[in-house]
This record gives sequence, C-alpha cells and structure tokens, in this order.
Amino acid sequence: MKTIKAVLEWTTDGYGVWMDEFPNIFSFGNTVEEAIINARNAIEFAFEDENKKPSWLSSGFEVDIKFDTAGLNRTPCFSPLSPATPC
Repeated sequence: MKTIKAVLEWTTDGYGVWMDEFPNIFSFGNTVEEAIINARNAIEFAFEDENKKPSWLSSGFEVDIKFDTAGLNRTPCFSPLSPATPC
C-alpha cells in the first residue's frame, strides 16, 4: 500500500491539504475530516484516466497527514467582541 505524505493547513476559511509528491493536487474542507476526504478524492480524480492510472492506485493508498503548526502562527487572531481588531 502506498503512503502519500500530505500537509494540512488551517486558514481563516477552513482547512487545505497539499502534497509535495503531487504539487498540482490539493484539496480544501470546512473541517479537518472533510479536507482529508477531499484529498483522497482529489488524488483519485487526478488519475481518473485509465491510461495514466498508476498501479498503486488500484491496490490502495493512504494519506499520511501532518499538521502545519507553523501556519497557525501566521494567522492573525481576532477578538470575538471586535472582529476587525486584532487580539
């Protein structure tokens, strides 16, 4: 079974997933779970053409998620009392 390493990153809009091995494939979701499911679907969709489908796709794969904790530091914090004012 092939393991695809992926990075999950939080944004103010939700969660994005990207993979170094496949720089043109990425996904997004409103929750962590949705972003991971969408990442698996994006990989399968990218290799939808039977002539270009790698053999590992038929035998199964898993997505190994690492969280981009550094990205949390880049995201501004906003006060719930005054959303336009940074914390």
